[in-house]
Amino acid sequence: MFFHFIRSITHLLLNLFLLIPPILQVLLLIGRTGEVLQEWQWSDDTEPMMLYSDEYKRAVSQ
Repeated sequence: MFFHFIRSITHLLLNLFLLIPPILQVLLLIGRTGEVLQEWQWSDDTEPMMLYSDEYKRAVSQ
Protein backbone atom coordinates (compact mmCIF):
# COMPACT_ATOMS: atom_id res chain seq x y z
CA MET A 1 0.00 0.00 0.00
CA PHE A 2 2.80 2.39 0.87
CA PHE A 3 4.55 1.59 -2.43
CA HIS A 4 1.36 2.39 -4.34
CA PHE A 5 1.05 5.73 -2.53
CA ILE A 6 4.67 6.68 -3.28
CA ARG A 7 4.28 5.63 -6.92
CA SER A 8 1.10 7.72 -7.26
CA ILE A 9 2.75 10.79 -5.74
CA THR A 10 5.79 10.36 -7.98
CA HIS A 11 3.58 10.05 -11.05
CA LEU A 12 1.63 13.18 -10.08
CA LEU A 13 4.78 15.22 -9.48
CA LEU A 14 6.28 14.09 -12.78
CA ASN A 15 3.14 15.13 -14.66
CA LEU A 16 3.14 18.53 -12.95
CA PHE A 17 6.81 18.97 -13.76
CA LEU A 18 6.14 18.25 -17.43
CA LEU A 19 3.21 20.71 -17.54
CA ILE A 20 5.02 23.66 -15.98
CA PRO A 21 7.14 24.72 -19.02
CA PRO A 22 4.19 25.01 -21.46
CA ILE A 23 2.13 26.89 -18.87
CA LEU A 24 4.99 29.30 -18.18
CA GLN A 25 5.54 29.79 -21.90
CA VAL A 26 1.90 30.75 -22.41
CA LEU A 27 1.98 33.13 -19.43
CA LEU A 28 5.15 34.77 -20.72
CA LEU A 29 3.64 35.20 -24.18
CA ILE A 30 0.49 36.75 -22.75
CA GLY A 31 2.55 39.08 -20.56
CA ARG A 32 4.78 40.13 -23.44
CA THR A 33 2.06 40.82 -25.99
CA GLY A 34 -1.07 41.35 -23.91
CA GLU A 35 -2.80 38.92 -26.23
CA VAL A 36 -4.64 35.87 -24.97
CA LEU A 37 -3.78 32.90 -27.14
CA GLN A 38 -6.84 30.70 -27.45
CA GLU A 39 -6.14 28.39 -30.36
CA TRP A 40 -4.11 25.19 -30.07
CA GLN A 41 -3.23 22.68 -32.72
CA TRP A 42 -1.77 19.23 -32.19
CA SER A 43 1.06 18.29 -34.52
CA ASP A 44 1.64 14.80 -35.91
CA ASP A 45 3.98 13.88 -33.06
CA THR A 46 1.29 14.90 -30.51
CA GLU A 47 3.21 17.91 -29.19
CA PRO A 48 1.16 21.07 -28.71
CA MET A 49 1.86 23.85 -31.15
CA MET A 50 0.34 27.30 -30.79
CA LEU A 51 -1.11 29.17 -33.71
CA TYR A 52 0.23 32.70 -33.68
CA SER A 53 -1.66 35.68 -34.97
CA ASP A 54 -0.05 38.41 -37.06
CA GLU A 55 -0.24 40.80 -34.07
CA TYR A 56 1.79 38.38 -31.94
CA LYS A 57 4.45 37.98 -34.62
CA ARG A 58 4.79 41.76 -34.93
CA ALA A 59 5.02 42.24 -31.16
CA VAL A 60 7.71 39.61 -30.74
CA SER A 61 9.81 40.82 -33.65
CA GLN A 62 10.04 44.37 -32.23
